[in-house]
Order: sequence, then structure tokens, then C-alpha cells
Amino acid sequence: MPKDFSSLALQINTDMWEKAGLTDADIPTTWDQLTEVSKKLTSGKVAGLGIGVGIDRLGAFVVQNGGWWLNADNTAGAAADAKVTDALKYVQDTSRPATSRCPTTSARAGVGRPSASSWPRWSSRATGSRAP
Repeated sequence: MPKDFSSLALQINTDMWEKAGLTDADIPTTWDQLTEVSKKLTSGKVAGLGIGVGIDRLGAFVVQNGGWWLNADNTAGAAADAKVTDALKYVQDTSRPATSRCPTTSARAGVGRPSASSWPRWSSRATGSRAP
């Protein structure tokens, strides 16, 4: 029996988004666009993108790239599959520069000073016009 259901969406700090001169037309739909938007959102001590290090956040990139943690018949791991390694390499490469970091829990919840302008996050309800 399924426990729950929700979707992963890119959460955007609209104040930072608008301050960077971005519009709805700039909402990224590819990894290259996500990288470029992250660069535009980076300012001072605030990274343009925050990616959590959990399997759910990393798994989103793996699935988007056509991979999965297990092989097709679920009998063995598939971590060496290029679809998995390429996705993880993108996250790793994106996380190295100052344009990306893992945001703190309080920043993700909107409390205190945010450490990232945007981040993927599970959402069980509609996120409005900024949802990808």
C-alpha cells in the first residue's frame, strides 16, 4: 500500500528571482538552463541553487536522465550505468562552484536568511505560477 504521493518542484524565491531580472520565461526546463539561471541568481553569500544531498533529491536527476538505482528487473544495483553516473556528475559539478549549495533547513522553510535562491523540494500542493 502506498504511503503517500507528492511531486518534486523547483521552489523559487520570487524576490531574488525578480531582483536578478528574471521572468517566467526564464524558468529552466533543462539542466543547462538551470545552471545558467543559478549563475544569475548567485549574489554575495547566497547561492543561486541549493540541492539537497538525499537520495530523493539526487534521484530526481537520475530519473530525469532515464536512469534508476536498480537494474530493469530490480535484482542488482545500477550505480555504474551511464544514465546514473552522468546525472550524479551533473549534480556534483553544479555543486562545486559558488552558484550552488545545500541550503539549511531554516532557509528552505523560509525562516532567517536564505542560503539559496532556488531549490528542488517535495510539494504536496500546487506551488502557483512559479511551478515548472
